[in-house]
Amino acid sequence: MNYVCQYGQLLISIWIWTLTSGGYHLFINSFIMTLLFKFFLKSRLIPSILLSASSQLAAFLFFNFFVIVILNLCFGITYNIEQPWAYIPSYFSISLYLGLVYTILQNIFFVIINRYYKLHLSWVFLITFISNILTVTLIHLFIQKMA
Repeated sequence: MNYVCQYGQLLISIWIWTLTSGGYHLFINSFIMTLLFKFFLKSRLIPSILLSASSQLAAFLFFNFFVIVILNLCFGITYNIEQPWAYIPSYFSISLYLGLVYTILQNIFFVIINRYYKLHLSWVFLITFISNILTVTLIHLFIQKMA
C-alpha cells in the first residue's frame, strides 16, 4: 500500500501541475501533434485536428477521472506536501512526467480507436512520443524564460 501512496502522491502532484502551470501542455501538444499527423501520415488537416484534439481530450479526462475517482475517492489518497515523494525537484521533471503520462494515455486511446479508424500505430506512437517530448521542451524553455 505504501507504493500506491507514493505513486499516488506523484500522480496527484502531476495532476495539480496540469491544472495550474501545466495547462499549456494540452494546447501546445495539440498543435504539434496536428502538424506531425499532417506531414508524416499525410492526412488532411481536419482529420489531423480531430485526432489530435480527441486524443488530448481523452487523455485529460481519463487522467482527471483516475486521480479524482480512483486515487482520491477509492484509495483516499490526497495531496500531502509533507510527504517526501510529493516533492517535484524541477519544472522540467514534472513537465517530463506529465508528458510521459499523456504519451501513455494517448497511445491507449489510439489503440482503442484503431478498431474503427485504421491507423498506422507504429507511426502514431512515434508521433505521440515526439510531440510530447517537443511540448515538454518548449514548456521548459518558456518557463525558464519567465523565471
